[in-house]
Amino acid sequence: MADETHEAETDGGFAFDHPTRRTLPLLVAPTFGTEHNAVREPLAPIACWSVGDVRFDFDSSRVKPEVKNETPLLARLLARHARRGEPPTLAIFGHADPVGQDEYNKQLSGRRAAAIHALLTRDTGRWEELFTVPFGADVWGQPALREMLSVLGHAGPTAVTEFQSDEGLVVDGIAGPKTRAALFGTYMDAICVDDAGAPFVVEKGTFVGGGFDAEGKADFQGCSELNPASLLSQDELTNLPKVKRDTENTPNRRIVAFLFRPGLHRSPDDWPCPRAKEDTSGCRKRFFTDHERRRSAGPVRREYKQTRDTFACRFYDRLSVRSPCEGLRNEKLVELFFDDPFIGFADNVLVDLAFADGSTDKLQTSSAGSVLVELRRGPFADALYRREDVELRVRIFLRPPSVDTPEGTWQRLVNLGYARFDSPGELPETPVDLERAAEEFQQDHRLSITGEPDGATRAALVQAHDVDRRAWKNREWLDPPPDVFLEVGTKSRLT
Repeated sequence: MADETHEAETDGGFAFDHPTRRTLPLLVAPTFGTEHNAVREPLAPIACWSVGDVRFDFDSSRVKPEVKNETPLLARLLARHARRGEPPTLAIFGHADPVGQDEYNKQLSGRRAAAIHALLTRDTGRWEELFTVPFGADVWGQPALREMLSVLGHAGPTAVTEFQSDEGLVVDGIAGPKTRAALFGTYMDAICVDDAGAPFVVEKGTFVGGGFDAEGKADFQGCSELNPASLLSQDELTNLPKVKRDTENTPNRRIVAFLFRPGLHRSPDDWPCPRAKEDTSGCRKRFFTDHERRRSAGPVRREYKQTRDTFACRFYDRLSVRSPCEGLRNEKLVELFFDDPFIGFADNVLVDLAFADGSTDKLQTSSAGSVLVELRRGPFADALYRREDVELRVRIFLRPPSVDTPEGTWQRLVNLGYARFDSPGELPETPVDLERAAEEFQQDHRLSITGEPDGATRAALVQAHDVDRRAWKNREWLDPPPDVFLEVGTKSRLT
């Protein structure tokens, strides 16, 4: 069954699923000694979340209250990709624009990443450090406190005393460490929320490094100006006024969080990125050999989403190369579910896919029995896989049109298994084919068996195909006859 994946975008950020990556087979051989090879699962993002520069003041790590428009997107992603109650892991990367010095931008981008990590985890101590230890132009100061108090409904000369009174603190009108800790925590609850507007918190153990490093190694890092999403031309760098140049560089100043499958962690000692507070020397160990060319301005502007040659870091490039959060937002994805009523979701199964455009792929299903593929590959995919030593083949239409059209009705019936053809077309070959498929669907869904896709049949078809995401074994079915076998989110009669 095909289901378009969740994707969301606001004026300050976005959240997307990643297409499923191909899983290569493991080749093993016997040994005559005690040697062994360790196989580690590669880091393959399954989704991404990004917060843009608009959620920070220029040259600052202070998080603006409008970020509450983006935090629900992350809450939704974490819930969507959780498996058996365990959320996916994530790592945060901060980026600066390619103006100024690498070392300065490394610290600034790291401070922004630290601020977002602290917001998500409610680490008020880290915000206190950012407040009390300014860096360059990144000075929170009293303006930051006044903004937080204003968001919480306290303004004017009595704002601090009002807040202290409301929070049961000593009322002295001084925003000292205890008052700031309470203010930071309350403000975080107000701006880091889920879809219902309730406070949304990410446990530190949810991050790739598991929160084991005191300075957040593997959990958050600053990438300086090493991976620009957009690289201005030499002429633009030389001749654009500073204000205009800063505006054009806005896409480079960003926070990107990559989500990985639940349970995937890395020891901070094995993580390639340096800590947010450290210099760029650790980053340079992961540079491409042609990193100078990649980072150099040329005669025309270059964008990563088009040229794929503006990132200096091999490690970050590998995570980003197919990421909608790094420029592929126009790439529509669809999620294919592989399921049957007796065994359940076909989890961790290799599936051969042949697409309408002639391309092929071999993908491994997730623990939920699904893979993500690009819609650009054509209107359908032919899937081949094995379960319980049975070879299964099915055609899946990736984006059926409206159910009010004959092809929309037919393609949904095909996806649900009500067709006796190995490679059904986008339309039924004869009216009888559609009539028989409709009759079987009507019988299973306790509708009047007419063979006509009437209003009640179309409504039930939309519910079964487009809305109901339950496993087949959890749906309300009549007792199936002995010759019925359901697979790939579909119902197929074996004759």
